[in-house]
Amino acid sequence: MKREELLAWVGGHVSAKAVFAVLKEDGPSKEYYSISLCVPSLDGIVYERLMHVNHNGTIIEGDGWQISGRAAVRGFLREVWKYLTPTFRAQANAALREHKEKNART
Repeated sequence: MKREELLAWVGGHVSAKAVFAVLKEDGPSKEYYSISLCVPSLDGIVYERLMHVNHNGTIIEGDGWQISGRAAVRGFLREVWKYLTPTFRAQANAALREHKEKNART
């Protein structure tokens, strides 16, 4: 599969299945908020293609694939941005904004 085909496939799959999580965490000195992009799937080809896009992320046994941390999430989204649906782009922007705003208040 050519790189552009891979990005288009992953962008479509992510747009259809992925969800964002902005969660409160306990740090060593204060609370903070983390951000993750999660793609539920049990299909090995999905994992392989997601990992191939930017060689990042974690396979969560029996649950899906996840990428965590603002820089990692943004880097992944940057790779597939033009292949994401407008609705998912809006969700991504909202999740990143929520993450930034919550961390600004802690």
